[in-house]
Amino acid sequence: MLVYLAGAINGKTLEEANGWRKKVTDILALYDIDVLNPLRGKEENKFYDYEPNEIVHRDLDDIKRSDVILVEYMDKNRPYTGTDMEIVYARLWNKPVIVVTDWCNSYWLKYHATKICDSFVGACDYIINWYGRTKK
Repeated sequence: MLVYLAGAINGKTLEEANGWRKKVTDILALYDIDVLNPLRGKEENKFYDYEPNEIVHRDLDDIKRSDVILVEYMDKNRPYTGTDMEIVYARLWNKPVIVVTDWCNSYWLKYHATKICDSFVGACDYIINWYGRTKK
């Protein structure tokens, strides 16, 4: 099983953008669930040197390969332009979209989300239970 980790990256350091991704990866690994982190292989000093097509093509390929999309949507002061587009592609490709937010009431987000959770632990529990996974 493969989960794509979508969420805010632009304007963050690698450490900031990877914080929640690391926690989620550790939780899901206990249940033999793998993740695709869009930040894998990226270097801090080259973070903004990639061409848009390099980033978007790989991210879209990752979404296609994934079984589920887990979305961080926690910062109400941040634009989620790329994340919003990832959500739409995921839904167009019939991928379940699990969104973590405690503030967003958008009709568009609610429409495209399979499930909205208010914490990453809750989102992981939902994925684990949805697919009937047990601890390794």
